[in-house]
Amino acid sequence: MQACSHTPSLQVAGPEWIDDRTGNLIAAKIRDTEEGQIQPEQIVLVESPWAALIVWNSEERHFHLFDNKHRTYVTTESWPCFLGALRSIPEGTSIQRFYKCSVPWDWAMPEEERAQLDQVMKLRRLDWRRLKDEELSTVMVCIHGGMKAGGVEFPPP
Repeated sequence: MQACSHTPSLQVAGPEWIDDRTGNLIAAKIRDTEEGQIQPEQIVLVESPWAALIVWNSEERHFHLFDNKHRTYVTTESWPCFLGALRSIPEGTSIQRFYKCSVPWDWAMPEEERAQLDQVMKLRRLDWRRLKDEELSTVMVCIHGGMKAGGVEFPPP
């Protein structure tokens, strides 16, 4: 694993990344297409004090860490830098995870990197927070054409 030259610092979210209704951070904005029709924008919310959105598939890799209490976040394409940011979370924290079509967004993460993530989480006593039923509509999405159409937007680096 390459070293990270610096651990990214949390940056303040702009108003476009804070939900007007709840005051929570927005982890992603999705404009899906269904049968050729653009659907209304869906937002994916950070529902807990800390959250991590790890997007890892055959087409893209980027990593997001959210501090909902302070309305700050880190976005990076560097796995070592993301792990460095994850190490800054207070020990014993439960972290919200995000799902796409009932599986984590990181479903395609290679075993080596998954082991690195597990090691950091174990050393810091971090765990994935269990979702509440009422949160499913805001933290789990099923995307039909949106990903290929460029219809998913994430907070900028």
